[in-house]
Amino acid sequence: MKYRLKKQYKLGITDNCNYILSNSNHKCVYLNPYAAFAISRLIQGWTVDELSELLSSINKVPLEASCRTLKAIIKKLGAYLEPMQEEEPACAASDGGVQDEMLIMRQSRHFVCPVSKKEVPRKMKFYLTDYCSRRCVYCFAGAKYTEELVDASEFLSVSRFEEIIKEAAEIGVSNIEISGGDPFIIKDIDKYLKVMIDFFPYEWGTSTKSFISKEMARKLAECGLEEMQVSIDSYNPDTVNRLLGVPNAFEEEILTIHNLQEAGIRVVTKTVITSYNIHEVPETVRYLASLGVRHMRFSYYYISANRHSDSLYPSNEQIALLNSKIPELGAFLKSNGITTDLAAHEIYDESYRGERVICGGFTESMSVRYDGGVIFCDSLNHCDYFVTGNLKEQGIVEAWNSRRAEDMNNPQYFKEKYKGTKCYTCNIFDNCFYRRCYVRAYQRYGSYFEVDPACPFGDENYIIR
Repeated sequence: MKYRLKKQYKLGITDNCNYILSNSNHKCVYLNPYAAFAISRLIQGWTVDELSELLSSINKVPLEASCRTLKAIIKKLGAYLEPMQEEEPACAASDGGVQDEMLIMRQSRHFVCPVSKKEVPRKMKFYLTDYCSRRCVYCFAGAKYTEELVDASEFLSVSRFEEIIKEAAEIGVSNIEISGGDPFIIKDIDKYLKVMIDFFPYEWGTSTKSFISKEMARKLAECGLEEMQVSIDSYNPDTVNRLLGVPNAFEEEILTIHNLQEAGIRVVTKTVITSYNIHEVPETVRYLASLGVRHMRFSYYYISANRHSDSLYPSNEQIALLNSKIPELGAFLKSNGITTDLAAHEIYDESYRGERVICGGFTESMSVRYDGGVIFCDSLNHCDYFVTGNLKEQGIVEAWNSRRAEDMNNPQYFKEKYKGTKCYTCNIFDNCFYRRCYVRAYQRYGSYFEVDPACPFGDENYIIR
């Protein structure tokens, strides 16, 4: 099979990066040098088989691996490519639409992040505690378990938190989340939320799996809290208790919903869909509706650097079964005036790795640990390698523009830690940087500084979910 770029597109280099461009030079999609080289050869008339052999020889990898990678590139760029008839003439290498291949490959020596760093963070997430009253099997934060309410004295003080939130509002942060552990095991959490209500008139939210008593619900209502998200994963008590890792979790969550509603606080629910509870989603929807919930959120289980198991991913068969029930559930929710983000989920193609998305860490988002430490990824809370400052002593802007924060956007900063891995000698190490995921590497190999298993040269059997 041969391919060509559709007539409205061309291959080009802008700002030292390879792109598929429109004919008016609009940047349509960024290409790393490997993908750009492959596209260049394809539109010169090379067949998939011929190019797979060449790439296998150049990169010293099995032919099957090169073929899979090439087909994945073609599939991902399907909106820009079209099959070419065998008798059609190919582009000449000197044609204006085809860049010189040496120039294409030379871009591997230049790193220009395709995502420009915002002047201030767009989103901030505050982990006010690293304690939780649950032992969730999918906990991304790796929270420490406690049965008691905790004091906030060892965390960011209310007064310092107020100073930080004031600065966030002044500089234009547009989204804030209050998280943990579980922030609702802090004895005076209502004081922190009062700061948010008084000083941050923008979008913000918080969530809990902990038990909220009638007294605490009343305090939350008195401080002005109007809406609260409660995480509940099933209508089945046994499933909830299993996923949350403690007995009586289901009973306490239902009491929490009732107590919040009785205090006049609107309850939104959040359900994490795993292989354990996916078959219970339809009944869960109906059960939550019977409790008076009028907005339901759902998310599929995602990888974590803390508590993770591949067994939590739903199978394609489970996803297909739930997908078949989505139209009926949608009609039920609509008829009852309930809003939701529940939608059909894609079926995983075992021959396609998926797309490595751009990481927004330290380009648009900032996370703040329980001790004030600034990091760029929710799942790296417990790894001091990635701490770039501390909001106990620094302001948001100071931490955002610190040398350490800049280091996190420098592909060479951790380069020596990759010594002994395939990444260390890879000629597109820099260009791969903004799609590299430390969490995927840690979960697959037990090291943050290993090849991303979702890399085209990574684990052959790895699929991004």
